[in-house]
Amino acid sequence: GGRGLTGAAASESAARALVSEGLGSALLPLLSPSTPKQTAELALRLLSAASKHAAPDLSQRLLKDGVLPALLPLLALALGDAVAVRVAALLHALADSPSSRFRLLHGGAVRALTRAVVEPASSSSLKEYSVQATASVAGRPEDEVSLPQLLGDLCGERLPGTQREGLAALQIIAELQPGAAERLGGVGEVARGLRAAVGSADAAVAEAAASLRRVLKLGDD
Repeated sequence: GGRGLTGAAASESAARALVSEGLGSALLPLLSPSTPKQTAELALRLLSAASKHAAPDLSQRLLKDGVLPALLPLLALALGDAVAVRVAALLHALADSPSSRFRLLHGGAVRALTRAVVEPASSSSLKEYSVQATASVAGRPEDEVSLPQLLGDLCGERLPGTQREGLAALQIIAELQPGAAERLGGVGEVARGLRAAVGSADAAVAEAAASLRRVLKLGDD
């Protein structure tokens, strides 16, 4: 049964065997928004049990098996808030190595987590788990930082792809939260990150950063 499988995955050796046999791929059909909620919850419990061990290679394999694209619609409340909280907690657990953090970031996890934070229907628990998961994906799981600070720092990174994800998430906040533009403009990390992104090697990133600076009324300096 599902309970027995979850218990088995709680053992690192058993989890390793399950993951190497394609646990992630096998669970993909059970993570569809069209599946019964209880079925998705069981699949998430299995993934959580397998990823809770301090074994970054397990997280890397689960992500290579394609679990992230299946998880993101569930984070968007496709099966309700409780399932979304499980997903945010799982993303936090999966962000346990530079390789996995890179896959999560460039796979759209930060944008989806940001949307969960600003979504009015999200519970306070989902918002809290989503900020924590974002910090983990950004490689700062222990830091006491706000979501805008994290996103501003991503904009200030050197890789254009990382800058792009930070920009996209800030744009989500600016568009979906009333009055957010004024608040974001007052966050030092956001102002510094956007200033750096304007000088990005990627012309599209530089243009998006300049546009967002205008929206946030950060001037032309």
